[in-house]
Amino acid sequence: MRAGKLRHRVVIESRTEASDGRGGRLPTTWSEHAKTYAAIEPMESTEELSQQGKATVGDYRIRTRYVVGVLASMRVRRISDDRKFEVLGVMNREERNREIWLECREDRRG
Repeated sequence: MRAGKLRHRVVIESRTEASDGRGGRLPTTWSEHAKTYAAIEPMESTEELSQQGKATVGDYRIRTRYVVGVLASMRVRRISDDRKFEVLGVMNREERNREIWLECREDRRG
């Protein structure tokens, strides 16, 4: 993987859910799993109408050097503009522990 293609600084985050001690749930928080450089490649984009308004939903492939423990329940946050991408799938490219491809979705409400 060529370093020049990895031009976006990103944080891979894991979801943290906690109880309030009385049987209720506190709001979901995200904690840093890893910070790395990545290539963010758009794959497909659609617009949807809902009661909340118009939403643009985009599918992306995010490529980065291998990071241990990345799961489909995580998200990727681009540091420069705080865009968030939900990780739908993780692929260890060529099973060599050198590069991972993350299939992601971004939901932008506007």
